[in-house]
Amino acid sequence: MAMSDAVKLLSKVTGVGVSELRALWQDARDNVDRLHGCTRHRFDVPFDAVQPGKRFTCLECGGVMSLSDIGNYIQGYVAAGGAADDIWPGWTR
Repeated sequence: MAMSDAVKLLSKVTGVGVSELRALWQDARDNVDRLHGCTRHRFDVPFDAVQPGKRFTCLECGGVMSLSDIGNYIQGYVAAGGAADDIWPGWTR
């Protein structure tokens, strides 16, 4: 199935317009590009503001990540010898 056909089908199934779906897809691609281009993500969010399902913006690149993605990123950063607090101050408390 061609991408344009898939978008039309998704539009039909969800009721979301084709142009809106294309814009969402482009936003997602732009976010991935920002995240992949970042040399080191950094977040500074008060822990009382953390809620399940909430997404957070990297202060370096402007990319957006879920809390679980940030946690996985921090685990990898620490495994490579970095400090979790370099990514999110207060993470280790």
